[in-house]
Formats: sequence, structure tokens, C-alpha cells
Amino acid sequence: MARRAAVGWSLPWRPGALKKREADVRMAKLGLAERKAAVRGLYAPGEPVTGRVLLVDDVITSTTTIRAAA
Repeated sequence: MARRAAVGWSLPWRPGALKKREADVRMAKLGLAERKAAVRGLYAPGEPVTGRVLLVDDVITSTTTIRAAA
């Protein structure tokens, strides 16, 4: 999804800019407090990026993943 957006908008695609420190955490059945706890420290910077960044998430419910990645 992110790659298609980058190509469509003529933006660089940088899949290594954000790294996940652990395996996937299933959020669908978690409450808001549990989601916040589950993503705390889950993401780390990968390669250096300068300028603006467009972060693409396939499902946004509580915004906890987006906020943790930002």
C-alpha cells in the first residue's frame, strides 16, 4: 500500500526507515489502554530520513500505532 502511494505521488519509498522491534501484536481485540501498552517501544528508527515523512497504516482504529511510530 505504501509503495503504491509513493509511486503514485512520485515520492521516495523508504521501507527501512521504521523498524519493528518485536513480532506482530494483534490489536483487534485489545482495548485502548491495552493497545497503548502493546505499542509502547515497539517501533524504532531504521535508516536516517530527512524532511517530511508520510506514514501509511492499513487500518487506523485508535491511532495508537501511528502515534507510537511517529
